[in-house]
Parts: sequence; C-alpha cells; structure tokens
Amino acid sequence: MLRKSRKQLTVRFLNRTMFFLTTLCVGLALFFYFGNSQRFLDSTQDLILSVLSGVSIITVLLVLVQLVMAILFSVLERTKRYLPIIAGCIPCFGLAAFCAVLSRIIRLLADGF
Repeated sequence: MLRKSRKQLTVRFLNRTMFFLTTLCVGLALFFYFGNSQRFLDSTQDLILSVLSGVSIITVLLVLVQLVMAILFSVLERTKRYLPIIAGCIPCFGLAAFCAVLSRIIRLLADGF
C-alpha cells in the first residue's frame, strides 16, 4: 500500500487553506464594496473591515509559512514538484497583503487619524 508522506499532506493542507483564505479575503472585500454602495450601517462596515483585516493578516502569515515550506521541500528533495505551489503563493500573498493594507488604511481614515 502506497502512503503519502507527511510532508506532502502538510503542504497540500496549507495550500488548500491558503486558497480558501484568499477567496474569503476577496469575498469580504467585495462585500464591503457592495455594502458601501448600498449604504450599509457604519457599524456593519466597520465589522466587515475588522474581519477583512484579520483574515488578510492570517492569510499573509500562512502564505509565508507555505512558501518557506515549499521552497525547503523543493530544495531538500531536489524536485520541481513544488514549483506550482510556489507560483500560487505569490499572487495570494500580493492579494492578501493588498487587502490588509487597504482595510487598515480605510479604518484609519474612518477613525480620523
């Protein structure tokens, strides 16, 4: 019976979690945008921005861990099997970092410095 290594399962779990959290960031950003155009209450918008900020920061940290693990396993095993994972980490990191910075700037401007 052929079993997958523990390293591969960890990388696959982190990869799926990374894509889920990135999708959640995009969904929350769209929810904030459409809520802003439909005049949601300020408290609701603030809650959406708080959740977006937290999820974005967690996503950035998770992507960094995923990137380090994928590079490490790629170097140690001397294979190119992890290159698609590394290539998927870069746009997810950029999008999550953009959402984190944007949500913090909007909250800062809304609070009035």
